[in-house]
Amino acid sequence: MTPRPQENQLDGTYFSDLLKITKGAGINFGGTLSGKALLFFYTIFIAKVLGAKALGVYFLGITIIGLLTILCSLGLDTGVVRFVAIYSGRNDLSRMKGTVLLSSAISILSSVFVACIIFLFSDVISIYIFHKPELGNVIKLLSLSIPFISLKKVFLASTQGLKFMQYTAYTENVFDISLRFLFTLLFLYGLKLRLRGVVLAYVASCMFSAGLAFYYAKKLVPLLDKKIAAVFEIRNLLRFAIPMVSSRLIFNLMRNVDVLMLGLFVSAPGVGIYSVIVRITTLALAISGAFLPIFNPFIADLHYKKEFEKLSDLLKTITRWIIMINFPIFLCLIFFPMFFLNIFGKEFIEGSTCLSILAIALLFDSTAALPNCIIFMSGRSDIMLKNSITILITNIILNYLLIPRYGISGAALATSISLVLLAIIRIIEVYYLVKIQPFRIDIWKPLTSGLISLIVILVLHRNFLIKGNAMMIALFSIFFLLYFSLLYFFKLSKEDFYIKRALNNKLTSLIK
Repeated sequence: MTPRPQENQLDGTYFSDLLKITKGAGINFGGTLSGKALLFFYTIFIAKVLGAKALGVYFLGITIIGLLTILCSLGLDTGVVRFVAIYSGRNDLSRMKGTVLLSSAISILSSVFVACIIFLFSDVISIYIFHKPELGNVIKLLSLSIPFISLKKVFLASTQGLKFMQYTAYTENVFDISLRFLFTLLFLYGLKLRLRGVVLAYVASCMFSAGLAFYYAKKLVPLLDKKIAAVFEIRNLLRFAIPMVSSRLIFNLMRNVDVLMLGLFVSAPGVGIYSVIVRITTLALAISGAFLPIFNPFIADLHYKKEFEKLSDLLKTITRWIIMINFPIFLCLIFFPMFFLNIFGKEFIEGSTCLSILAIALLFDSTAALPNCIIFMSGRSDIMLKNSITILITNIILNYLLIPRYGISGAALATSISLVLLAIIRIIEVYYLVKIQPFRIDIWKPLTSGLISLIVILVLHRNFLIKGNAMMIALFSIFFLLYFSLLYFFKLSKEDFYIKRALNNKLTSLIK
């Protein structure tokens, strides 16, 4: 029997795969984390300027517009990625150009139509559905961004189809958020606008981001080259793209149903507090998000070759990395939520229980993200759709029952139950499909290290005479130092040492 990599000598191919995943995840993680960190600081800024009530109206409007953008995009951005990649392999510039131009034209028509409808019926939506009259003007202004967001997605999809992922990172994670920050400062302090200024800054940043996305697409695809005649294959494009709309809409509804239902049942400040909590946990999940896109091609390849033992080893190794880094972060969120919420303002502290509940659920959810990739890349998108529909219905029912009674904590509890249930379902399904599961016995090392470190800082926190932010920062420093020291004491596996060495070499080369 062939020896398992973690038991004996790991073969070169296995190490090579781990190195590729780590390198790709590092690049993706850097771009994602920088963008999310910038967005996090931007959220802190507007939370302090606007307060919980106006912030809640703003985030509710953003959520509504985001879902409508998915609806009017008709899945064309996904279609562009696929067909541009195919035509690029054939060196068929005419059909590549036609795909991008056709998708852009359809996106403009559909998004302008939806934007007009939303603009006209914004007051009906705000008053008779969400019972928040101030939401009407926000939706009207935000509707102007729909065509630009749709175009941006199409143009960036063309660069992704050509495997230039950095342009999406530059546009969405750096340029868009930086420009939004600058416009917000201009409208707030230059024109003395408050909520309207923040909304206008969002619209303006979408317009300029769409322009930058077009610039990148034009560099790679001959969109304006008159010597190359565009060939349009509308039937193939729409046949592939439109079925994607329902699954993407359901998935995004599943992620945002708590915010929408809070908008229906609680006041605007509650929506604002909960939206801030969601953004804190989203930043904490950046580790998982970094590994997912890189792991997908390896899953597809290993599943196709039926190398399930190797797939199992990679899955368990990367799951352990995710837990090893996520566990201490989420322990801090669970046991010290007031510290993180106080950064946004004292009125946000009342969401402390809500943050602890969501953090527990998302810690479980992060362990099932990779099994979800296996389900998708193994060609069982039908299972993913059924999972999304089941959890969406469950989440709606739980939110409907719990929000009127418990407010934002009810929304957190409903979402947490749904996420934990979904994680369990995914792990069971992967075991049923390919007989593998994401956990190894040495997972006790990060769990034990985290719990010991937590006990130490809880004791110190109780007995510290000095209070305040300085004390908390000192405690967190002690916590992470002790945590990683214990991990080193418990000894890393051979895979961990290999990746540690590869990361050190990468960092050294960057410094030089």
